[in-house]
Amino acid sequence: MINPIVAKNPEYKLENDNEHVSPVQSPDTLFHFVKKIDYLYTILDSKLIFPWYCEEDVSYLKLDGISKIAIPMKCFCDIKLHNLKTHIHDYGNYGIAFSKEFGIRNGIQPIQYLNPKSDLAKNLAHTFNLVKNDDRDDESLNELKSFLLHSLMYCKPDQGIFVNRDTGKDVIKCFTDECEWRFVPNVSSLAYNQILLDENAINNEDIMNNYNVPLSQESSVSIPYSYSDVKHIILKTESDFTDFTEHLSHLNLSVHVREKLISKVIIWDLSEGDF
Repeated sequence: MINPIVAKNPEYKLENDNEHVSPVQSPDTLFHFVKKIDYLYTILDSKLIFPWYCEEDVSYLKLDGISKIAIPMKCFCDIKLHNLKTHIHDYGNYGIAFSKEFGIRNGIQPIQYLNPKSDLAKNLAHTFNLVKNDDRDDESLNELKSFLLHSLMYCKPDQGIFVNRDTGKDVIKCFTDECEWRFVPNVSSLAYNQILLDENAINNEDIMNNYNVPLSQESSVSIPYSYSDVKHIILKTESDFTDFTEHLSHLNLSVHVREKLISKVIIWDLSEGDF
């Protein structure tokens, strides 16, 4: 197989492609949640949204010899505040949010949820299996392989097994509830695999850390942001808020910027019932 590549075609332009149309049914916000407050500090301190290889189960597609993949990405959700409780429980108590316009401008993409019984899912799997082991040096074939791999990076089943990392328990989950968007940068230019297919590597935490730790330092494949781009910061407890303000005091921030960041904080334990 080959790494998926960024298409060489010129970008399609709409007449008003710089105008952001705010959604009506979903929030105009993209949230990213993490399990530990230190992870949130890393994002805030670096002012970078950086990728991390994440495991995805693709067994629902019945691909030849492939049941898991790993993708360098950062995940977001567009869930309204009053519906965030389950997502926070699954993905972490600490969050940072940006406007959807910011996400779209920086290439963050809503994923496609697949019904494994649909013709779309069956055709994707069938075509993938047809070309997977075709080693001919053909430009059109390579473009097709690239497209199929790229498609895999933005697909997820409509439902499946979710592993809760805190409890270690598997639960059946409706993944469409996650309303997921992904930032998946092109890392192949840095000699990283754009998509990992080796399950032995994916299942080995040390190997994955050898990928992830250096990758998280690569600013060229991360999204830079300014503190003015931050829309919300979610903390769990009042104690977290005290720690957060203390952390900010050690950063080289103006009083105005520090106060603006503090004003964007939502303490979930205090505010959850208000949404």
